[in-house]
Amino acid sequence: MPPAVEIRRLEKRFGRRTALAGVDLDIPAGEVFGLVGPNGAGKSTLLRILVGVVRPTGGEARALGYRLPEESLAVRRRTGYLPADANLYERMRGAEFLAFALNGYSALDRSLERRLLEAFDLPLRVRIRAYSHGMKRKLALACALLPDVPLHILDEPTEGLDPSVRIALLDVLRELRSRGRTVLLSCHDLAEVERICDRVAFLNAGKLLDCDTIEGIRSKTARFLRATFRTEPDRGALARVGLAIAGREGEVHLLRIEGDPSAALRGLADFPVASLEWNRPSLADLYAQLYGARSCSSAA
Repeated sequence: MPPAVEIRRLEKRFGRRTALAGVDLDIPAGEVFGLVGPNGAGKSTLLRILVGVVRPTGGEARALGYRLPEESLAVRRRTGYLPADANLYERMRGAEFLAFALNGYSALDRSLERRLLEAFDLPLRVRIRAYSHGMKRKLALACALLPDVPLHILDEPTEGLDPSVRIALLDVLRELRSRGRTVLLSCHDLAEVERICDRVAFLNAGKLLDCDTIEGIRSKTARFLRATFRTEPDRGALARVGLAIAGREGEVHLLRIEGDPSAALRGLADFPVASLEWNRPSLADLYAQLYGARSCSSAA
């Protein structure tokens, strides 16, 4: 099966600012694929190119086999799109806007419609100007999720949503994946990206830093152990077996494995270890290593 999205040497410049600098990326059909990176990394620009809203400066981009921007209309007819800054016609009632936005699609996902609108609990008879920010975001999400199309592109889909609605949204994305749909999203919440995405691409300053499954990315990054010792360990001795103290929480030392994990574990046999366990890095930990950040529990 050909990829849902194919990108080769994609570039975009806004005057002197480079938003994308030669990005190469394939997104397989039937995946939930996440884009992460700091503000200004190029995530929204990439998504806008894929729906024909922004023209690239160089390189090639295809979505569902159609070339962009030349065949952007064909892509838009087959894609549900949520922009980061969706503008709604606030004089319309919610139901009127929903019908207007969905009118251009050949089919809607009726099996999802009732459940989604019930989970979102939108006052569809009320004019949009009376909606809260969260309500407007849910209405825009419904417009992106209800078309019966092979591709959904969502820019910050969980922004402005309360926890219960976020859970319902993640369930919807899993259902779309089970039906063979492709979902491409950017998201601030790295924990949610880790829960829902099959693969993740890390962008920074318009460049692709890495792209892999979360487990694949973990295998490329430093591994950690959580250890307690009966007496304080010597840092130099730890270094000689390929371990470094990366942090400490009370009596627990966080040890970073800098060499062969098997050799490090064998070397620990000579230390007064009281307890030992693996520390699986979260996506936020991996993000911190890639971007050099100290704390990345919520990243743009």
